Amino acid sequence: EQLNRYVKNFIQNAVSLKTERGWKNRPLFSGADFEKNDNGEWEVRLRCHPDLEDAFFALADSGYQRYYLKYTLSL
Repeated sequence: EQLNRYVKNFIQNAVSLKTERGWKNRPLFSGADFEKNDNGEWEVRLRCHPDLEDAFFALADSGYQRYYLKYTLSL
C-alpha cells in the first residue's frame, strides 16, 4: 500500500514547458507498473510521456534525473 501511494504520487508530477504563445503542461510519466520479481524485490517500470522523451533524456544525460530519483527512492 505504501509503495502504491509513493508511485501514484510520483507519476502525478507535471512539467511546464514555455512556448512562444503560452505554456504546455504534461505529466512527466504516462504510467507506472510495479510488481515483485522472483527474488521478492519490488521492480518499478516508469513510462515517460511521449511528448517529453527528448527533454527527459536530455535531463538524464545531465545527471539531474539520477539525482532526483536517488532521493525519491529514499522515501
